Amino acid sequence: MTLSVNIVRNVTAIGVLTFSLCAQAGISEKDALGTLTATIGDMQYEGITLTAKGERSASASYMDFGVTNMAIVKLQSHDPDADSVMHNVVTLEMPLSHSGTLSSHFGADVSYWPEGMGKPFYVSDEKDTSAVKFEFESIELEGNAHARGSFEAEVCRKDGMFAEADRSDCMIIKGYFDTGLVSEAAL
Repeated sequence: MTLSVNIVRNVTAIGVLTFSLCAQAGISEKDALGTLTATIGDMQYEGITLTAKGERSASASYMDFGVTNMAIVKLQSHDPDADSVMHNVVTLEMPLSHSGTLSSHFGADVSYWPEGMGKPFYVSDEKDTSAVKFEFESIELEGNAHARGSFEAEVCRKDGMFAEADRSDCMIIKGYFDTGLVSEAAL
């Protein structure tokens, strides 16, 4: 299936973060499947999506639900200069219909994990339907699967997975991604 779209769709931001299993702390450009660059508040961010290696899953993937005409694209970008592979991570989760538009059946999600899962993090607000925007330049979910586009979201601080988002501590994250994708069916 080839999807070429140029859309901006506001969606409800809902999602559960799934971190890739990483066997080692050090990553390098040679592990890259693609790139994600962003401005997070006033900070510049440059990260890479990772290829599968050893026990580590690829961090840019898609799952095609076939009969439902749905697919979910998940990107997890890692900062190769961070002290830990799980620090300074940006994640995007985008549910798509086979026509290439963002699905209204599932929410999209953007999150930023400056110090990993055990510390406060920032996540888009599932209650604000205008919180997440994606624009795809191109997306291919067959053969040489690939996604290229931009995103923007307001993300707010959460002190833990089950804590309420602190709406007084929010920032804008916006950026560009260009990455290969691995089918989760192949994992």
